[in-house]
Amino acid sequence: MSTSPAKFALAHQLARQNAQLIDDNELAKILTAFQQFYRNNPTGSLEKTQKLVQLILKQNTFVRSRRTREYYERILAVLKQPTLGTDEEALHTLCWMRRLMKFESNK
Repeated sequence: MSTSPAKFALAHQLARQNAQLIDDNELAKILTAFQQFYRNNPTGSLEKTQKLVQLILKQNTFVRSRRTREYYERILAVLKQPTLGTDEEALHTLCWMRRLMKFESNK
């Protein structure tokens, strides 16, 4: 599936909004989990990813500082965007967002 122009525009908007607010390494961890959930069973993979981030925040599993907590809170907010669409569209959009965040942070 290719990313539609509307989803690419959303990815670019999310990248601009979050380039300075989300650490790339933390986002990469969550996107890797999302991809794995999607490979195992595409249906509900976005919801499983949201629950994973909520669990991380609740249990402070990977949260070692206030800043890391803010990264995960911001990632969760992005994952809950109603405009992400289907699980497949969300995965493509978020992967593009990550790529574009690198571009935006180097401006």
